[in-house]
Amino acid sequence: MDCIYCSADASGSKKEYHVAPHAAGNTVEHRRLLGEIILPKGLACDDCNEYFGSKIESAIANHPYVQQYRAVYSIRSRKGHPLYRDGQIEISTRESGLLVLSGSVIELTDSGTFRVPQPTLEAVNHLQTSRAVHKIALEYELIQIAQARDWKTAREAVKQAALSKVARYIRYGHHSSYRPYGVELKGATRVSVVPCRFEADPKGILITPPSFTGYIIGLPGARFSCTLAGDPLLLRYMLDRIESMEGSNYLTTRRIFWSH
Repeated sequence: MDCIYCSADASGSKKEYHVAPHAAGNTVEHRRLLGEIILPKGLACDDCNEYFGSKIESAIANHPYVQQYRAVYSIRSRKGHPLYRDGQIEISTRESGLLVLSGSVIELTDSGTFRVPQPTLEAVNHLQTSRAVHKIALEYELIQIAQARDWKTAREAVKQAALSKVARYIRYGHHSSYRPYGVELKGATRVSVVPCRFEADPKGILITPPSFTGYIIGLPGARFSCTLAGDPLLLRYMLDRIESMEGSNYLTTRRIFWSH
């Protein structure tokens, strides 16, 4: 069996393959509640699995929105309690469970709660973040295909032009092939992956493709968005459609990064 990312032999793969990083909330308890979010062995090789774990997934596990939320709510990873530090504030949790906040910009409100400033995104590596977001979307798409049909069909799907191009971008992404993504300062306590299937508006300027899949990926502290369409510019169309359906207050802190 060939790896869906690099085409190497993946039949001997031994490592557990998480669709979303464990540090971002893809825990055993979460999988028990919401279903399997792990790819079967043999779909991706161990080399790609290790590469993603060390080079790509950290881009969203350590994204400022996610990292600050995890620190405030003490969402642990395998390495223990998270630490958030941005030059202005520091948030950490002691082993006793005590939350420690330090920094001159932290405010105590009249109700007795603390207000911390919104994280900044200047230091974010948008190319790596985009690849990590598309990786979750692509792999969840394959899970959806496998649940509807089987994993053989899912393997064939990722060999087709549109998804194959996304898979190559995830594994070998270069600046010239950058795909945009969106992010919103709004998260949940668990990972959630929601497919959004759209038909192109026949009265609009969109001509192809006739339909495409976008994804809203909820992680602790942030909601990311991307599209698996051949034309990644359809991300704007997708988010505009979602905004009109969910109300004017949706994604008020959303930002789309069209370039890296």
